[in-house]
Parts: sequence; C-alpha cells; structure tokens
Amino acid sequence: MNFLLNRRNELVDVFVHDGRVKAWEVIRDARGAIVEYHVKLDSSGRAVKAIVAPGGTVRGARYEVPAEIEVPFAVPRAGR
Repeated sequence: MNFLLNRRNELVDVFVHDGRVKAWEVIRDARGAIVEYHVKLDSSGRAVKAIVAPGGTVRGARYEVPAEIEVPFAVPRAGR
C-alpha cells in the first residue's frame, strides 16, 4: 500500500485538483487476495472514489452520491 501513499498527490491532481484524501479501502476477493484499492477523496464537498489496481494503475474514478432507497417489505392483503 506504500505505492498508494506515494501516488496520493497524483491521484488528487488527476481526479480533484482541490481535493484531499479522506480514506483508503483494501478490496479483497473470497480468498483474501487484494483485488483493488478504493481511495476516498473530498473535492469541494463532493465525495470522489478513485479505483486503483493492486499494481498501482488508476482504473477510474466515481462521484459518490448519497441516496435514499425504499425497499417494500410488507404489502397489505386484500380484505384486511
């Protein structure tokens, strides 16, 4: 993960010029092997996630948007 720390400024410059790194997540598969890293950034109040391969290649970035999702779990039966 040291290579990510070394690339921190590059990640910020590529994705969010005025941003700062908030957190790092290590994503592993079922066997425990590292699949990718998620680098959480903040840019002017917007949350950005950079996806980085284990070798250090930046795969892309996404804005993280808060959302409210409603999932029905009960439906009244007719006649009740």
